[in-house]
Amino acid sequence: MDRWLSFLPQCCDAAQYQDIATLCATQGVCYDPLRPMGAVLWFSLPLRFGLPFEALIYPHLLLLVLSVFLAAWAALSWMRRLLPAMDRATLAWQGLLLLVASALIHIPVFYSLVFSTLADAPAGLLALLACWSLLLARGRMGWLVFSGTCFGLAAFIRVFYLYPVLIMASLYFLLWLRHRNWRELGFAVLFIPILFQVYGTWKEEGVFSYLAPDESDYWKSAHFSSRATGYDTVLPFDAYQWFSECAVDYGGLQGAWQQRAWHGLGCILWNRYRFYFGSYSPYTYLVPRPYFEGDGNILLFREQLEQRPIWLFDRVQVMPDVAMAPDGLLTAEKIQVPAGYDEGFLMQGFEPRHPVAHVFSAWLWADDPLVVILSLVRESDGLEIASQQFSLDRVPRRLSVTGVIPDKSIHLVRIGAPQDPVFTDGGDVVYPERHFYAWGAQLERSDVPLVYHPDVRIDHQRHWMTPLLWVNGLFMVFVICLLFRLRKHMAGTDWVVALFPMLIFGQSMLVVPEQRFIAVLLVMMWMLVFAAVLFLYRKCLLRVWKVLGRKELY
Repeated sequence: MDRWLSFLPQCCDAAQYQDIATLCATQGVCYDPLRPMGAVLWFSLPLRFGLPFEALIYPHLLLLVLSVFLAAWAALSWMRRLLPAMDRATLAWQGLLLLVASALIHIPVFYSLVFSTLADAPAGLLALLACWSLLLARGRMGWLVFSGTCFGLAAFIRVFYLYPVLIMASLYFLLWLRHRNWRELGFAVLFIPILFQVYGTWKEEGVFSYLAPDESDYWKSAHFSSRATGYDTVLPFDAYQWFSECAVDYGGLQGAWQQRAWHGLGCILWNRYRFYFGSYSPYTYLVPRPYFEGDGNILLFREQLEQRPIWLFDRVQVMPDVAMAPDGLLTAEKIQVPAGYDEGFLMQGFEPRHPVAHVFSAWLWADDPLVVILSLVRESDGLEIASQQFSLDRVPRRLSVTGVIPDKSIHLVRIGAPQDPVFTDGGDVVYPERHFYAWGAQLERSDVPLVYHPDVRIDHQRHWMTPLLWVNGLFMVFVICLLFRLRKHMAGTDWVVALFPMLIFGQSMLVVPEQRFIAVLLVMMWMLVFAAVLFLYRKCLLRVWKVLGRKELY
């Protein structure tokens, strides 16, 4: 049984979900300041039943199958309302055609997500199930309750869907005021998981908020001020960033907006649109980051130690590019431990391929004499595999520490700046501010430091396809025109569902793009285009038959 349930080992962000899920399943601690409790509870399910963590892939596949089926059903139902002259035989072959098309649309889009134990696959598929069932509801309470439950769970598992769901629900209830079918209030069940999360945050943080405000504010700032036009994250410790010149020049969306640089703002949005619609590669999310042959440096952002969350900060501040590095360029970082702290650390995680000797090295120096510690640490229990103190002066020196990694679990390289207490005349203990400079971090499988390998651009197997960009763009225009053309035939429910992918797209353009953000949009857009083409074909065929006098066929 275990062999079938663990056929695809997980890495990267999935390891974080496994950690919080284990805490929830074993100790009942299911609140997380960064993720909704729904995600924690969802990922704890296999552990509660004694199954491998990877068993979550099977519910993902089940949700995918349900979405494929309901999408075809919803499309067929919509076509029957617009074109009622269809007999059973026609319904059967069109239903089969829609089912095959639905599968061919869902599978390529979700192939990059469904086999990873991340929150995006279940949340996105639940959002799709909610949309399809809302189209099928037509005022029936059972469908509405099912749709509301799926919408609520989608936001409860993945915070990304919160605002689109809330806006869409608000619009739904405004439209409901026109006819007031009380059975439709069953849709309000979507608020139950959302309110449960708000209550949990209030209980833990003391504020009425969906997530902990500190975490939420940090990531909002990171998204709005990021210089990246997009990034890939489902890779081992590698939020690989794709840059565009305009995003770098203007300091991201927030910088361009504050400067009223409308050209730069448009350039950033265009590049994000291009990232979403011009490339969709499953390999990005399934294949770990490939290192170049001969590149012995395991670390990422070796000369950009300010890059979070690749580099983790613990009571330190990092100021980039403030000192001359050993290569003669102004690229060294200033690592500062604020006053009041007895120590501070800068860390990066890695997954050793083999439990062998590893050596961690970096160029370090300081304006004033200072002691730093280089160490290799096991993340799970904080065990120091190797640790060594060094005294710094004004001369940059490449310092190193070597240790034998005992297992293949996640480990950390760590640069620490401890300090003995300083006593004032009044006998108080103080810790003044201190700082040092760092550049050129390297971790390699060796007993001694070898030749330093600087940062290189890695081919991430992301395939940029101009035809795909234009096809997606034309499809979006086609869908908008189609919805406008059919406005007289659309009920309130249809308008709500039509709005949802637009909200997803708008929100996606404001955050740092990841292709998994728009999986729901792509499926709905392509599904609608196919259904419209099939509808137009059927309508034209009926007109031809009518001209030919074949009245029995229409």
